[in-house]
Amino acid sequence: MKNTCELKTLILHDCTLDSSALGELAIGLTKNTSVQTLDLSKNLIRRPGVHGLNTFAGLQAFAEMLATSTSLLYVNLANCRLRDRGADSLHEALKANSCLQTLDLSGNMIPANHPIWGDTRVIGNAIKHVD
Repeated sequence: MKNTCELKTLILHDCTLDSSALGELAIGLTKNTSVQTLDLSKNLIRRPGVHGLNTFAGLQAFAEMLATSTSLLYVNLANCRLRDRGADSLHEALKANSCLQTLDLSGNMIPANHPIWGDTRVIGNAIKHVD
């Protein structure tokens, strides 16, 4: 008799994960088919004042993983300092993913007119103005 244990919920709330760590996590999640709930809220995925391709690569890898995931049902990216560009990648991932039920983007810096808010699976509060 084989004894197996599957991880269904992964909570990494407020763990100071940055874009690089998110990229590594995406690699692991690509190989994992048991995680259904992922909480990455309150991480510095998009650190303030840091610019360049390296700050975006991890989020792009995560979006690519999300696009093909058949196990993730709920992803919490609340308060991760995401902006338009990150929302663009996530929006494209949502178009390809029919399994995800909820994506929480509360507390990010995504404008109210961004098309991601039109997806009924996305919850959160859009900001009125970005400085």
